[in-house]
Amino acid sequence: MTTNDLSSIGLIDENNNIAVPSWFVEKDISQDKGGEVYTPLVLSEIKRGDYLVHRDHGVGVCLGLVLKDDGASSQEFLSIKYSDGGIISTDTGSLDLIAFFAPADAEGVSLDSLSKKGNWMRKKTSAKKRAEEVIQHLLGLYVKRSDLSRDPFPQDISLEKPFISSFPFEDTPDQIRAWDEISSDLSAGSPMDRLLCGDVGFGKTELAIRAAFRVVLSNKRVVVLSPTTILANQLNSSFSARLEPNAISVDMVSRFRSQNELLSIKKNINENNNDVLIGTHAVLNDDIYLKNIGLLIIDEEHRFGVKQKEKIKRFKSSVDVLSMSATPIPRSMNLAISGIYSVSMLQTPPKLRLPIKTQIEYYNDGLIKDAINFEVSRGGQAYFVHNDIISIKSVAHKLSGLFSKYTVDFIHGQESPGNIEKKMSAFVSGKTDILVCTSIIESGIDVPSANSIIINNSHLFGLSQLYQMRGRVGRGREQAYAYLLIPKGMSLSEKAFKRIKSIEENISLGSGYNISMTDMEIRGSGSLFGYKQSGGSGSMGYEMYTRMIQRVLHDSGKLGSEFRILPEDVVIELYSQRFI
Repeated sequence: MTTNDLSSIGLIDENNNIAVPSWFVEKDISQDKGGEVYTPLVLSEIKRGDYLVHRDHGVGVCLGLVLKDDGASSQEFLSIKYSDGGIISTDTGSLDLIAFFAPADAEGVSLDSLSKKGNWMRKKTSAKKRAEEVIQHLLGLYVKRSDLSRDPFPQDISLEKPFISSFPFEDTPDQIRAWDEISSDLSAGSPMDRLLCGDVGFGKTELAIRAAFRVVLSNKRVVVLSPTTILANQLNSSFSARLEPNAISVDMVSRFRSQNELLSIKKNINENNNDVLIGTHAVLNDDIYLKNIGLLIIDEEHRFGVKQKEKIKRFKSSVDVLSMSATPIPRSMNLAISGIYSVSMLQTPPKLRLPIKTQIEYYNDGLIKDAINFEVSRGGQAYFVHNDIISIKSVAHKLSGLFSKYTVDFIHGQESPGNIEKKMSAFVSGKTDILVCTSIIESGIDVPSANSIIINNSHLFGLSQLYQMRGRVGRGREQAYAYLLIPKGMSLSEKAFKRIKSIEENISLGSGYNISMTDMEIRGSGSLFGYKQSGGSGSMGYEMYTRMIQRVLHDSGKLGSEFRILPEDVVIELYSQRFI
């Protein structure tokens, strides 16, 4: 098949005398800016045993492709088996009815039954209701914010250009594009509401700092919300290092601060001596902290509790908001909501950053000694993750015996705030060589000199946890190492092994965007759009739910004029023989 690309027509197949108009391929393909309204099923990525979901029948197991020949024609069908043993075969003209649900090694997947279609219809109805609620909420915010006006935050090139140039690293192409989008939002006459998505260490914080710089120059204050005190402390360090040399004051509110310190912060705010305030949800408990706010920066909003989210929701409708998330939003969802919700994606790794070398090993004292000796001898530090509070102290004691020349400490979330701050400060400053810790370090800690992480009993963690913990190392230019340990002699289940193997194999920078639809996207970005792992929307899978969101948006007339969705039951047959 030979084709010509004509922007006004779409595609022409000269051999078979077929012309396809550009509107039919949903977006003019010559633009090459991402075209499809939703992500079609990619058969090359589907394996036998994977879980698929059919729009009309629900969740089943993929049996692979089968060839059917009725004499007049022959073609391949994709077969799916259901809990009652029933099998459906879908031809290539109807693959848009099917979406990926979960990989073969996913646990706890409940199959639907062909003989009990009412169950699937109830799930669809529930999911559609949830999708409509989410879209109405987003549309309501969009309309409300569109009606608001505020003075623009103008760009002062004479001050902003030197500040951006002082960033010690070269911006990635995605950072440049994302900053242009944020800058344009701030320069507009209505409040910004933008989500900044980026893999760990890809430069989200720097862009947030630049936004804060712009807003402070317009004599407005900035509040940065963090879900944890450890992350707040890290953000405080990052913002202070960049902004305070420019005479911009930065302070922090958290459970670590004494009453006298909090009173001093409030006094500074009243006297206009505070520009940027970083804190946990405690910031929302006192109106004085929110005085003269121009910009609210929210880090990992999905990790806040229900009550905190409600407080954030009430407050964020009237100010500029920049939300940050290390959890990716699938391209299909990004396309679906692009007309009513602004998303910037950081997917390009920083220059000179090396992929983390990752290996699975049985627990071995010799391996641990070699790995940590190598790291500390080159001037680095190491994490040893042991996610059991009861035995963590004894593990730290054992490591102290193995490494008598090094400083070993331990940390977990149930320690007092003072102890946590003291121990973390010692590690960040380099006074502690080996930090034995629980998954408390899953996100938020950025220690460039820590470039080795050993995760004990790695089979007990989920994919996203493993990925986030591994992301604590390799934040600089040194080669980083991750060791995923399993108990000596243990025979892992096939599913547990595949989960760990996925981390070992996905070493490329930015692989968080590919690592697991069911684990990363659902837990993080999915929750932003009403997706829940179990019940309702979760019963149909993230991709099918995304299509439902798109359909609801389309029916509301808010999908965007450049996108088109065909009627649900349209099938166009071009050939009597079809193969994949």
